[in-house]
Amino acid sequence: MEKSIEFRELGINLAGIDTIFHLLGKIESLQQELLQLKRFR
Repeated sequence: MEKSIEFRELGINLAGIDTIFHLLGKIESLQQELLQLKRFR
């Protein structure tokens, strides 16, 4: 029984890590766009 709980927590942690990386990717692309906008000014 304990192992199934651990696996469930592992799944939640992996999903959280995946979400964090997805958000970091979005932030990076936004920063790139901001840099390009600053160059045009």
